[in-house]
Order: sequence, then structure tokens, then C-alpha cells
Amino acid sequence: KKILIDLKNNSLLETNFNIRDIFAVGTIGKQKKLRNEFINNIISSDYTFCYRGAANYSLRFYETLCLGRIPLFINTDCKLPFENKIDWKNLCLWIEERQIKNISEIILDFHNSHTKNQFIDKQIYCREIWLKYLSKKGFYNEFYNILKHKTK
Repeated sequence: KKILIDLKNNSLLETNFNIRDIFAVGTIGKQKKLRNEFINNIISSDYTFCYRGAANYSLRFYETLCLGRIPLFINTDCKLPFENKIDWKNLCLWIEERQIKNISEIILDFHNSHTKNQFIDKQIYCREIWLKYLSKKGFYNEFYNILKHKTK
């Protein structure tokens, strides 16, 4: 929450955080209105802040890729799927946990290093990665291929 407040207070960044006191109320609580607000918030954002939850995992990370947006991924020594096939550090706006104090500058540098077309291409690529590796069909296909090659 402190990181979100720091980002919101930076005059060089435009944010639209919806900070809630309850975890995943739209998903776990099955409150459709709040779930729609959550999804629309991701769609209307260039980046989505993806920081681990109670476990070393972020469901929001995968939802962001599904919606064709760029995860602002804070690495807390996470293990991500298909690391040998997906260059996660190139796909995301990747920030090591020790870099959090410089997060605003990292975001601005990353954003300014892309043309509008490059940025749109990266968003499209996020969605393509989700479809190929992380959607139900894509994940099972990739998992099957791994198992098939291990049995040979």
C-alpha cells in the first residue's frame, strides 16, 4: 500500500489505483460490480501493479497479461512458469524488490524508452504470451509438450 501511495503522490505519474481493504473482493466475494471495476481498471491502465500477495504469487499478474496490459512486476524471488521459453524481464516492466525506492524513475525510464507503436506492440505481445502459455488451452498444450519430451 505504501508503494501505491508513493506512486500516486508522484506528480510525473498518472495513476488510477483502487485501493481496497479486502483482498480480491470481486473474485472471491463474487461481487460482479466490483469484479467489473477491477477488470475495467486494468483495461484503462497502461501498467498494472503486480506485487505478491500472502504467498509469493500474484493472480493480478496473469489477469494483466490476459487483458493485454503490461505488468509492473515487483520480483520477490518469484518463480514464473515457462522461464526457459518466456523472457519475463523483457515482457514486463520488471523491478527487483531492492529497486523499489527508485520505482518512479524506473517506470518513467521504461515508458519513455518506447514509441507509441512499440508500447502497443508490447501490450499485444503480453496478450499473445498469455494465449500461448497461460490460458487454459495454452498451458495444457505447453505442459503436455514438456511431459512428452521428458518421457522420450
